[in-house]
Amino acid sequence: TNPASPVSVYAYDTPETARAIQVIDNMLYVGDTGAGLHIFDVTTPAASYKRSTYDTPDEVRGVFVSGKYAYAADEDSGVQIINISNPDAPVLASTVPGGAVYGLYVHGKYLYIAYGTPGIKIYDISNPAAPVYLSTYDTPDFAYSIYVRGHYAYIADKASGIQILDVSNPAMPTLAGSYDTAGTTNWVEVN
Repeated sequence: TNPASPVSVYAYDTPETARAIQVIDNMLYVGDTGAGLHIFDVTTPAASYKRSTYDTPDEVRGVFVSGKYAYAADEDSGVQIINISNPDAPVLASTVPGGAVYGLYVHGKYLYIAYGTPGIKIYDISNPAAPVYLSTYDTPDFAYSIYVRGHYAYIADKASGIQILDVSNPAMPTLAGSYDTAGTTNWVEVN
C-alpha cells in the first residue's frame, strides 16, 4: 500500500529455488526449480498457505497460468501442461517435448515456447490435453524469454537483443523488427 516502504506479510521457504511466480485471482503459482510447481492460496496474504505441489520431472524455469491449466517450462523435459482445476490435486494433462525450455507464454489458444538456440516454437493448445505443433522461428542467437501482445511476440534473444515477430498467422511467424540492446538480453515484458 506504500511503495516507498513495503512490509513483508508472509514468507515461505520453498525446498529449492523459487524461480518463477504468477498470481491469478487468489492463487499463487511458484515454479521451484527441482521441487516442481507449488500452489498457494493467498486470499488473505498474512494467512497464506500451500494447497498442493505437482512434482515435475526436471527443473521448472517458468510458469504461465491460463484458465484451468498451468504451463511449466521444465528444463529438458519440455513443457508440462498441468490441470489445476482442483488446486488441491493438480494432474498432468499433457507434455510438449522438444529439448531445453527457457521461457513460455500463452496467448489465446496458442503456446509460445523459447527453446534457446533453436529459437521459438508455437503450438495450438485449443485442447491442452493434445497440443498441436504449428511452427518454428529460428532467432539469431538464444531465445531465452518471450512475451506476446496483440499480433507480436517479443523475444529476449541474449546477444541479439530483442527480436519482434509478427505472429498474426502463428503457423508462419515473420520478423517485424529488432532492437540490439547494449548487453545480453535475458528477459522481456511489454507494458
